[in-house]
Amino acid sequence: MPFKPLTAREIMLLHDMLIARYGGAAGLRDRALLDGAIARADARLAYGDAAPGSLESIIEATAAVASGIVASHPFVDGNKRTALMVVRSLLNLNDIEFAPPRGEVVDAMVGLASGGWSERDFKGWVAKHSTMRDTPSNTPSKPH
Repeated sequence: MPFKPLTAREIMLLHDMLIARYGGAAGLRDRALLDGAIARADARLAYGDAAPGSLESIIEATAAVASGIVASHPFVDGNKRTALMVVRSLLNLNDIEFAPPRGEVVDAMVGLASGGWSERDFKGWVAKHSTMRDTPSNTPSKPH
């Protein structure tokens, strides 16, 4: 199953929705930083160790985008919130169920932002709470 990405425009819309709902300063600080965060997915897919189209490769690409957003701060405010919503949205778009315990979410995002967690740590946390959904596109057909 090929990775289905989010566009910069879609991520900016997610950010705007989060700011409207939870507050904070609106606005994109630097479009090039957002584009760089998005491009990290392509790099992981091209050069990562996971098999193309595998659950692991999708999680690796997703974690790379989120880590890029948290590290580069392309938005004026709400970068951690936006990164978490990007994780949820990318995994959902790619038929992956993401169900982390509520109490771990803040720790994960703050850990990533503070440098206490590496991208690899974050990817492991995302993987631990992710499962592939059974859909016609990812369920092998049975012989008749």
